[in-house]
Amino acid sequence: MLLTPLARPVLESALAASIVEHTRGSNDLKGAGRLVAQLSEAWHESEARSEVRNCYRIAAEILNSDAAAGILRTTSASIGLRRIEEELPEIFRLIAQHVDAYGWLRSRGDRTEPPTTKDLVDRLQVIVMRWPGEQIRHLARPKAVPEIGDLLGFSPSGSLAELLVAYRAMVADRAFGIGPPLQAEWVARPLLGLIAGALGCTTRQVLFSSVDEIVAGLSTGAGLPTGDTDRRFHDGFVVERSDRGLEVSVDPAPSAEREASGPQLSGMTGCRGRAVGPVKVIRDAAELHRLEIGDVLVTAASTTDMMGGSTVFPTRGGGPPAVDKAIAVVADEGGLLSHAAIVCRERGIPCVLGTESATRVLSDGEIVEVDATRATGVVLRLGPS
Repeated sequence: MLLTPLARPVLESALAASIVEHTRGSNDLKGAGRLVAQLSEAWHESEARSEVRNCYRIAAEILNSDAAAGILRTTSASIGLRRIEEELPEIFRLIAQHVDAYGWLRSRGDRTEPPTTKDLVDRLQVIVMRWPGEQIRHLARPKAVPEIGDLLGFSPSGSLAELLVAYRAMVADRAFGIGPPLQAEWVARPLLGLIAGALGCTTRQVLFSSVDEIVAGLSTGAGLPTGDTDRRFHDGFVVERSDRGLEVSVDPAPSAEREASGPQLSGMTGCRGRAVGPVKVIRDAAELHRLEIGDVLVTAASTTDMMGGSTVFPTRGGGPPAVDKAIAVVADEGGLLSHAAIVCRERGIPCVLGTESATRVLSDGEIVEVDATRATGVVLRLGPS
């Protein structure tokens, strides 16, 4: 899992080149890149997609009940939830089970408050009122994974077949590596809350502390070195156990002044296209209201709380995703499998991912050109607004 972010672009480039090589007489590297993106989405069977399918299954059950559908179509989410709990216990049971089973996924660790049954009813209302019944039932059904030969147009062999095996394993490895840590944090939330209360700090500060630090803070009453934990959260850290005990090394984040010396940033193209517009740096989901129509959305992570909804992840509150206002998306992190790439490909929004420093280098109002017409995307800084 640790090697996946480093290996992904190398493996994807090698795979695209191998597809071109095996397609006799073709030099269409762009087309090969699109095939790689299709393969990654076809193979990326994650808990996220399972969560969405189950949400549509519940919506389909609601449509099968005139009483349940009527409640969602004529009342607010709060009133609808109360009436469903009182009048339709089987439907309420499905809603409660869904939140219990998938709450960890939508909470994104400690980034947002845990989702509630009302949050799910908000989503279900939008689905039931906006989508045709047949489309809801179609989305509730598991999608068959297409045969590789059908996608490529030929049967892979030799080195291409070996690359495909490695790429499929990498896709599965990434999905597995994301889920368990979030699940562990979700299960541990009550305990983390108790520890944070006893230490007089936040849950996040507990998460970024070592066991030794927590035990020492509880036993001595001195609390945690919160300055250290905050630096670890912002700058990243490495933990080593040596003869001297547990050692935590913090690597300070690169300074914006040093990174801003060049006229452009580069990264991986998540969705092809080109756009010019003013930058809006959004560091937290609470800032999404600042995004205006025509802005270039610049964000650190391409997670669902930042990017909003897709057919894979509807928006939590049910409204249109903020990304619909953006003419392009630039992110510090992410790749072809990231949520940002999927959302942008669905909407045809140019997208450059994995720039590493866009949020630190670019400023609100600065005019940039996002050139995502090649496999390596470029963000050209054109000057102030």
